Amino acid sequence: MDDSKPIKKGTLLKGRLFPESVEVISIDSIEELTTIYARGVETGKIYEKVIGKVQLKEIDIVGDYKQIDFSTNPENFFLGIEAKRILTYILVLQIQSENQK
Repeated sequence: MDDSKPIKKGTLLKGRLFPESVEVISIDSIEELTTIYARGVETGKIYEKVIGKVQLKEIDIVGDYKQIDFSTNPENFFLGIEAKRILTYILVLQIQSENQK
């Protein structure tokens, strides 16, 4: 493990301790032991590992898991969806009127 990159929530890990790449859900350190709660990227299986500093160095940090951020102003979202719906309706009306000619 590279000491310059700390393990934090959302970090992707890979190593002998996990059968697949995992995303860190939470990490707790108490004295010499570190508890890692992680979710498998492929299977979604939850892993809990209590490891020491030596084992911690065997874990490779793959990167940060990029989750799509869906948070936004609800009113702006609603207005955007309504504008798209109205535009689609207008286009359908135009196509129907062209087909009737």
